[in-house]
Amino acid sequence: MAAPTTLAARSLLEALRGVMCQLAEPAVLLRTILEQAVAQTGAQRGLFVEVADAGELSYRVFHGFQPGQLEGESGRFSRHLFNRVIESGQGVLLGSVLDDPACEGLESARALNVASVLCTPILTNGRITALIHLEHRQPYFFTKEHAALVRTLAELADLVLPAAIWSEQNSSLTNIEGRIQKINKAVEPAGEAKPDWEALQLLSAELGKNIAVSIDKVSAEVTKSLK
Repeated sequence: MAAPTTLAARSLLEALRGVMCQLAEPAVLLRTILEQAVAQTGAQRGLFVEVADAGELSYRVFHGFQPGQLEGESGRFSRHLFNRVIESGQGVLLGSVLDDPACEGLESARALNVASVLCTPILTNGRITALIHLEHRQPYFFTKEHAALVRTLAELADLVLPAAIWSEQNSSLTNIEGRIQKINKAVEPAGEAKPDWEALQLLSAELGKNIAVSIDKVSAEVTKSLK
């Protein structure tokens, strides 16, 4: 059995280092965050749940879960818990699901052989956009220290930048012959996705470093350098 994780500096640094070294791809970052949550808490299984604007749930990353376990009657307990966190806006720490009045009568909780549960929301601009959900068969396994650690990881998950794809932004590419080709935006970015240069500008502003950049300035600089 894994020893209970505390908020000691070493544990936090290990978690942060494991996350930050994987920043290249959002999907990789989300998996790293979940794996760190599992490793640092000793959870037996977990998953990363995305929450759409209308409340629909998408299961993105799994650890010890099978997608089918979250569907139908077998996933009723999990979905009930997810909606509970979304509606309250607060994380849930259950020492034993069978002792929790809200889970009374949910046979799926007993069938899943789950005792201790930790479910933490991830907020973006004041809205819950995802959940980190962890489970363990041992009653009262998760502690308040575990909950605090997962909240720290949840804050890191909020740093995933929604980047626009190539067809959603004005940009350019350089082919193997060294020729620069302009790409015109074909469609508007989905959701809150932004062009790479704009995401960089917003991030620099949050860090207190104002980078005055725009696609027009970048294009002008490229044209100037080619003359």
